[in-house]
Amino acid sequence: MAYKSLELSYPYDGLEHYCDVGSVKLHHDVNHKAFMNVLNYKEEKSPKVKDMRNYCVIKHCEREIALYRSGYLLHSNKSWQTLTMA
Repeated sequence: MAYKSLELSYPYDGLEHYCDVGSVKLHHDVNHKAFMNVLNYKEEKSPKVKDMRNYCVIKHCEREIALYRSGYLLHSNKSWQTLTMA
């Protein structure tokens, strides 16, 4: 499953009263995108890692996938959609 990022439903300055434009861009365009890209990469490589049958490496990769998936979900589009313009 490839994770995707949707566009914000409001302009970057839509949260200006509560959050500045730079913070919205950083969290949406940089943080969320990084979590998404790394998660997609890790999940793509996961079957190859499992074929190695090195359980220490598998455990490490599974923990990384869990970390990046949680980061993706915490910065998910649902989070952005629950925020409303001032």
